[in-house]
Amino acid sequence: MTTHRPHATLAQVLRTEGESRAHQLGRKSPSGRIWKDRNMADNENRITQLDNATRFLAYLLATCRVDPDGTVIEIRKLVARIEGVSIHVYSNEHPPPHFHVKYGGQKASFRIDTCDILEGSLGKRQNKIVKYWHEGQGKPVLIKVWDQTRPGDDTVGVYRNAASA
Repeated sequence: MTTHRPHATLAQVLRTEGESRAHQLGRKSPSGRIWKDRNMADNENRITQLDNATRFLAYLLATCRVDPDGTVIEIRKLVARIEGVSIHVYSNEHPPPHFHVKYGGQKASFRIDTCDILEGSLGKRQNKIVKYWHEGQGKPVLIKVWDQTRPGDDTVGVYRNAASA
């Protein structure tokens, strides 16, 4: 029995198992390499496709929801990734309009209008990255994504600048 890394893909596990079994059966080429029959190669391709589909499904389940009418709504939209800092907007949120930032194990929420921190904390460097991005190109992008991700039944609604309201 072979031991496997805990995070190995199904394809890696089965490939290792297949090679181990081929060794046990003594199926080697003259050069000492293990022969793979066509079925094993076909199975590896199918397993790789299944692994890719599984990753995509996990992404969908983590970032989308399906309304009763069958409409798929993205609940978490990646807006930007800057030097390891991920900036997200979630749908169906509470007021005020805000965005979420993740860096490593740190999380924080910021207001879209002022970039003031609402909750959580980041390191000084990550705070500077977020504020610099927000002041430059970030705020209009955040407003656009916020408005696009509002479902029809959202109580917050589209973004309205406090100065113009």
